[in-house]
Amino acid sequence: MALPSGERIMNFCSNCGSALESFVPDGDNVLRKGCLSCGFIHYINPTILVACVVHADDRVMWIKRRTEPRINTWSLPSGFMELGETLQEGALRELYEETGLKASPRELRLYSVGTIEAINQVHVHFRLPYKGQDFLRETAEASEVRFLKYEELHGRELAYPVLNLSSQTFYQEMKASKYGVHIGRIKSSGDIEVSQAGLSIDAPMKVFSSNRLHEFR
Repeated sequence: MALPSGERIMNFCSNCGSALESFVPDGDNVLRKGCLSCGFIHYINPTILVACVVHADDRVMWIKRRTEPRINTWSLPSGFMELGETLQEGALRELYEETGLKASPRELRLYSVGTIEAINQVHVHFRLPYKGQDFLRETAEASEVRFLKYEELHGRELAYPVLNLSSQTFYQEMKASKYGVHIGRIKSSGDIEVSQAGLSIDAPMKVFSSNRLHEFR
């Protein structure tokens, strides 16, 4: 039995400072690192990345990354969630930070949920029909912000390989005006496993009250 892979494996207890040991805690079936002195268990949990697929007619909004990692490559507006925000709030915050575009959580449609095993991440993509809102052509995080047709992606390096497949699927669905919700994972071997695809969900998502929603209206 091996410990889960990840960059956040610790060697010392964050609670009392003692050295951590590898063992299976009582009532558990997973090898973890824990502290025999105070009983603290160091859980390695996935991080959540949220993204917005902003689309209009036959185009999708892309950004050219201004910063590392993957500087000068093209990506969707995306980033990691912050504490205290919902999935929708995180996606819209990243969208605003990278493009200057503002939208309401009620405009978002869930598009895909993917588990990336090798890097311990869960990626949640929302699509957002573009309604003519103002946006910036460049920001502190993006040297370019552009709406691109599928054929205009050719010759542009995408930030991550999975974008090649996912963007092809989205452009096809956009052309047909029929969107699904895609759930799957990229295994550590690199194989892609889709457990659910094409589930037709096109109704606005229910948005629960939050004291941060006003920032994105």
